Amino acid sequence: MNNRLKRGLTLAAGLSVLAAGLLYSILTKPEWRQFDSSVFLSSFGDVRWPWIVLAFLLVYATYVIRALRWQILIRPVKPKPRFWNLLSATVVGFGAIAVMGRPGEFVRPYLIAKKEQVAVSGQIAVWVLERSFDTLIVLAGVAFAVGQFQPASADAPLQWWNALGRTVGLATIVLLALLVVLRGYYDLLCEQFLRLLQQLTGGATGSRAGAWVEKTRQPLAVFGEGLRSLRDWRAMAACLLWSALQWLLIALCYYAILAGCAPNLRFHFVQAVIFLGVVMAGSAFQVPGVGGGVQIAAVLGLTEIFGMPVELASSTAILVWVLTFLAVLPPALILLLHEGLSWAKLRHLESEA
Repeated sequence: MNNRLKRGLTLAAGLSVLAAGLLYSILTKPEWRQFDSSVFLSSFGDVRWPWIVLAFLLVYATYVIRALRWQILIRPVKPKPRFWNLLSATVVGFGAIAVMGRPGEFVRPYLIAKKEQVAVSGQIAVWVLERSFDTLIVLAGVAFAVGQFQPASADAPLQWWNALGRTVGLATIVLLALLVVLRGYYDLLCEQFLRLLQQLTGGATGSRAGAWVEKTRQPLAVFGEGLRSLRDWRAMAACLLWSALQWLLIALCYYAILAGCAPNLRFHFVQAVIFLGVVMAGSAFQVPGVGGGVQIAAVLGLTEIFGMPVELASSTAILVWVLTFLAVLPPALILLLHEGLSWAKLRHLESEA
């Protein structure tokens, strides 16, 4: 089974689960049967646009922080990276995600590797670290927020809500443990893996299988080079601080969106953090250029957890998708034209990466 088919099946499975949840809500909630399209359309006119402008500015600020964090992570293999190269690759990379879906994630490390003339596999390792820090911060933030808030829906009882908090907290601990293992035992794990691989392929170093094992050793070693920043406690502390600041800005962005779309509901910051976690979970399953998972997860979170009217939840979900996933497209397109690239070429780069 090739990678594209696997990604397609994963996407279809995730969207099916989200769609089933939305369909269940539509069939069981009388609010959906009374959906008023005029209320849905008028909710866009009631938006407080200063809050939306603030959300835009916060989104753009996060790309600068991502570039600064990558600058720290890349230093073991590139001591003096050019900040502009990292920033432009970050903006174009997130534009690729908006257009191509999650497969576009690999455009950014590929572009950085080419711009900074370093190995692609090493930058994919940096991307793994970056995503690990992102996941760690989001899980920790959501776990804390869940402990501070009780859902409005009667269909989400206290026992279920507390179980969710414990699950998110456990996932945070597991991810932190994996980072610690990678920091101290990556080389040992690679050697054990290669030894096992050699045994499974016949063990003869002169055979084609043995040559293949040796070829596998090099990308693993380069990947390990990309993880070298894990061994520098000061670099890790700096990355954690940048990650915390980045996700604080993103949470404030979600708070601004909720304040702009539903000022009368008076959302609190911890609710914005929970909503952020729900949308991030849905964003893992998005159709290229369309979203899907983002909007469905946002609607379910706003209606089932926070009790928002379905019309207002639907319009808010659309604005969340536009502000947090599509807002990067204009600067990304400008940078693409400046560098002589196109979306078609980025698709080719993604398949190479």
